Amino acid sequence: MQGEDDLRGLAKIIAFMRAVSIIIVLMHFYWFCYGFFSERGWTLEVIGKILFNFNRTAGFFQIRFTPKFSHWCYWR
Repeated sequence: MQGEDDLRGLAKIIAFMRAVSIIIVLMHFYWFCYGFFSERGWTLEVIGKILFNFNRTAGFFQIRFTPKFSHWCYWR
């Protein structure tokens, strides 16, 4: 019985971590594609303020990493 409870708890933790990672990916997508969303009028001021404050306190969006392959294609 204890093993089943442990597995259920682990499944809940994994589901939570998956949800958090999806939210982080969506935040990055919104932040770095803001110009695209702004041109089409798909932005919300509240989300912009939340992300700006999050960036100011955590520094989450300050460094933009480029994949190696795209970097290689850029210089060729």
